[in-house]
Amino acid sequence: MVEAADHVNRVLKGSTIPLLLYTGHMMIGGTDIVVFAKDYSDRIAHSHLKDVSSAIAIKVRSHEVSYYDGMVAGRYTSLGQGDAKVIEIVRN
Repeated sequence: MVEAADHVNRVLKGSTIPLLLYTGHMMIGGTDIVVFAKDYSDRIAHSHLKDVSSAIAIKVRSHEVSYYDGMVAGRYTSLGQGDAKVIEIVRN
């Protein structure tokens, strides 16, 4: 799975393949998904929208909590209830 910001950038620079905008994993990996959606809209073939609590995502990314424990703690939220700015992405 490609979710860390540096891995996403490596794929972008090294290929021309269509991309999946997976907001939850990309945000947890540190990608600014609003900027990504604007900059690479021509390469996005599919979107999987999830909203995320930034506070918990930071703890998962820094290995303060495990992926599973972050999920149990509410890492994923209902659309519009987290920090993923899903409405902004969809509008663009």
